[in-house]
Amino acid sequence: MYALIREADIVYEEEAKLREHARKTKDFDEYDQFEVEKQIQHLVHLSADRVMEQAAEQAAFEDKKPAAKPNVNKVETRATKRKSPAKHLSLTEDSPSRKKIRLEVKEAKLKQAKKVNELRRKKAGKLKRKENLEIGDICTVSTQGLKKIYFPYLPVMITAVSNKGDYRVYSVASKHGYIRGTFMRDDLQHHKNYTAEILNFSTELDGFKKNLSLQNACDKVALGTSCNCSGDCSKIARCSCKAAGTFCTSLCHSGRGKNKKCTLLEDLCCSEGDYDSDVEH
Repeated sequence: MYALIREADIVYEEEAKLREHARKTKDFDEYDQFEVEKQIQHLVHLSADRVMEQAAEQAAFEDKKPAAKPNVNKVETRATKRKSPAKHLSLTEDSPSRKKIRLEVKEAKLKQAKKVNELRRKKAGKLKRKENLEIGDICTVSTQGLKKIYFPYLPVMITAVSNKGDYRVYSVASKHGYIRGTFMRDDLQHHKNYTAEILNFSTELDGFKKNLSLQNACDKVALGTSCNCSGDCSKIARCSCKAAGTFCTSLCHSGRGKNKKCTLLEDLCCSEGDYDSDVEH
């Protein structure tokens, strides 16, 4: 049982590595070819075969046990008493020991299948995400590859949903304006516990830009407000970033890395999987 669980864990760990690699490289071919369900079923069958082999060995051992020696000193009182004929088991009839072993094997297989299914549900729950985003959903977009990087992810709001061939694409806006172009679902990290109200997003504001590049949108967030707090900005009332409803960037604290205590909207700078498993509001 424990060996099966360990082997299943190895399969799921490999799947997690492939998924993370696919997210970073945008190459999902290897991840899509990794069929977890088939591998788990194969492990269950192998484990059941091992149990059956052990049961067969034990049954063979039971059958080879020497029979009890008759008592030669015992005197038969009735000369005419007939011996009862020896009972012979057919090939389709189990001995009591074999029947017991078969029942134990069946119960073990049922327990293994139940345990593996529970493990699969637990793993699947951690990886579950909202596939079809809606207008108003809050997400983040990776800033990797930009000329100037102030933070790893930029918070955006879904403003329109459309179809491009066989794919669904999304138009988004940052706090300061609509961002040029459209984004695929894998480009957007959904943050279900955030709303436009929490982040002060509104497309109705005066001066809301119409055609920002991703770099321009990041510049406006980073260059608009900064602070030089030495504590946790999420708990400091006088923090200018907190007052502006934004998060700290690399321009804050004389360089973001110099203030390890700051956690202001820190979860907006993590991936969707980490956010769903760690953040509770």
